[in-house]
Amino acid sequence: ASTIRKSLLLNFALLILFVSAAVATSTLYRTRTVVEGLSQLVADRTTGQVEAQLHGLFRPVRRQLRVARAWTQSDLVQPGNIGQINRLLIPVLRELPQVSSMHIATPAGGMCALTRMPDGWRTQTTVPAGDDWQIRREDWSLDGKSLLDEAAQTQQTPPPAQPWQPPALAALESGGPGTDPEVLWTGPYPLPGAGEPGITASLALVAERGPVVLAIDVRLADIARFTADLRPTPRGLVVVCTREGEVLGASGAALAVPSAGIIAQSGALALPAPPGAGSSRSTGQGLTFSFSHQ
Repeated sequence: ASTIRKSLLLNFALLILFVSAAVATSTLYRTRTVVEGLSQLVADRTTGQVEAQLHGLFRPVRRQLRVARAWTQSDLVQPGNIGQINRLLIPVLRELPQVSSMHIATPAGGMCALTRMPDGWRTQTTVPAGDDWQIRREDWSLDGKSLLDEAAQTQQTPPPAQPWQPPALAALESGGPGTDPEVLWTGPYPLPGAGEPGITASLALVAERGPVVLAIDVRLADIARFTADLRPTPRGLVVVCTREGEVLGASGAALAVPSAGIIAQSGALALPAPPGAGSSRSTGQGLTFSFSHQ
């Protein structure tokens, strides 16, 4: 009887232990499933919020290119008409602090660039003249009405080719008549005259005098400053990069301001993969962003 009693007690204890382990395992599994589900909800919600904020940075650039295209097709904007360029474009660019320059270029090599300066605006016009190139620089007041300084020079070598012009012209040619070419974005590269890296959005069109390419520069420093303020969660991290994986900016002071020298030389800023649950999404202008949290 004693042996039977001990056997029953042992079996009962093992049963209790088994049931307790099963309950603990089930509870742990359900808890982990709930935590993972909540984490994914946080990631999805935050991804949508960050996407909306990033669209607020890039969508005005695309919109302004399309507005400038309409002006150019209507002959309101011409590469050589500096007065009209200042009257139309300076008030618009003044409302887009993320834009550093805007360009109007032709396949023959003519170009007009409007660049934001610390105390005003600068226009630089390049015109082919036979075998030479005439370059004229003019510095303007903040309202674009007063000429502050000017200089002109003639050079025998053509200006450096811009990386945004051939893809935009190719997209225009491949689209055919009546099509609406999309806005194209370059990868990071040293912006001419700016002394720092950036990316450029471009759009080609056929004007009355022939093909024209419009382009807008956005400095990486401005993207980095924008992403530095993105704090999706107390322990969250947002990284903005190109589709090729070149990092343009990241949230948090430690990763917020990428080195201009590193990006200009290598075209990328190496960052470790952020831990934790997260999400990645394309912004539609050749860029992607990733959100991760712990």
